[in-house]
Amino acid sequence: MRNDEDVMERFADAANRRETLLDAIDRGAPRPDLDALLMVGRFPGFRALDRLAMLLRYPRLEDLCAATPTDVEMTIGRLLRKSQWEPDRLLRAVEVERKWMTAGPDRRVLWIGDSAYPPQLRRVYDMPAILYVRGTVPEGEPLLIAPTIAVVGTRRPDQDGLVAAYTLGRELAGNGVSVVSGLARGIDAAAHRGVVAERAGAPPVVVLGSGVDTIYPSEHRDLAVDILNAGGVIVSEYPPGRAPSKYQFPARNRIIVGLSHATVLVQAPERSGALISAELAQDIGHDVMVHAAGSGWTGGAALLDSGATLVQGAAEILAAHPDLLRTSTANSRRCRSKHPGMGTGDTHKDILAAFGPVEEPKSLSEWWGFLRGEGTEDDDGAAREEATFSGVAGSANDTDEIQEERAE
Repeated sequence: MRNDEDVMERFADAANRRETLLDAIDRGAPRPDLDALLMVGRFPGFRALDRLAMLLRYPRLEDLCAATPTDVEMTIGRLLRKSQWEPDRLLRAVEVERKWMTAGPDRRVLWIGDSAYPPQLRRVYDMPAILYVRGTVPEGEPLLIAPTIAVVGTRRPDQDGLVAAYTLGRELAGNGVSVVSGLARGIDAAAHRGVVAERAGAPPVVVLGSGVDTIYPSEHRDLAVDILNAGGVIVSEYPPGRAPSKYQFPARNRIIVGLSHATVLVQAPERSGALISAELAQDIGHDVMVHAAGSGWTGGAALLDSGATLVQGAAEILAAHPDLLRTSTANSRRCRSKHPGMGTGDTHKDILAAFGPVEEPKSLSEWWGFLRGEGTEDDDGAAREEATFSGVAGSANDTDEIQEERAE
């Protein structure tokens, strides 16, 4: 019993700390200096709430650089066991972020107190204090300009799942709802390809489990460009140059859920990162839906047993959430995609054929292998190249799969 009481006491202390930090933001805490943001964002030893505590305590660069390791440990309330606090070295290292920010007008670093920071993200317990953003977000305009739905699922769907995700993405975008997903193989990519095909729809939102400049898997770099050309945004809590790792994907999933008003699981097995996302959405009180294409999968069946709603498509989602249509705006940042949209008479084969890379496979079976993540490239060739987006250092070995969904 004593152990249970200790756990509850520590949980209460952590919750009180979170509320104290958010209260400081609400009372108008000053925006930290840019280099202070970049230093704290780069330091690998900080957790999400640690970054918030540090930047509230040391918003000015000179004060942050003067902080000792003991000062840091007292601020975050724990010992730094693996990472050494070396502010002079950190300050030199943020040159990577500075170069990334000056490479184009569509790069920003958001602080949790900024007006552009999505307020719904604060519903997540350990919300990120810093967001790195790629995409056109005019000054004074919020990061998200439309209501949002997360579309998640396995990296290895069947053909029905791919078609369902594509169609769902396109129909939601066409009704003014932004699709939020992670750009992974399978369901994520299919949903975003559907959004891109809907030329007049709401802009897509991508959340990465790597640095904002590092697209993983690398074959989705063309899709990432299409998303930006469609007025979308690419978001990460990790600084430019950060390679993907298996520990960063679950953290990424909480941001996908936090940015969204509801979550739709298309297909997922019992042990899946997508299922974790859906369960997190349930934990914070979001509506969770399972697409009919995934109702027979073990992950979808488990969610339905726990109270999730079964849906056939976008029409049922929007009927259950009429507020999404009422709050949808004219999508002012929307641009034309370089890929033509599908016609109104889309067929199953037409949709699958719209998924391809620049060098298209020659048969439907080759399409299918590519979409499952098997690829059409030699493992020793392009599949091992750097997954770098717009020339900032950072790489990922795609053949390792990074264990994003270890059970699949």
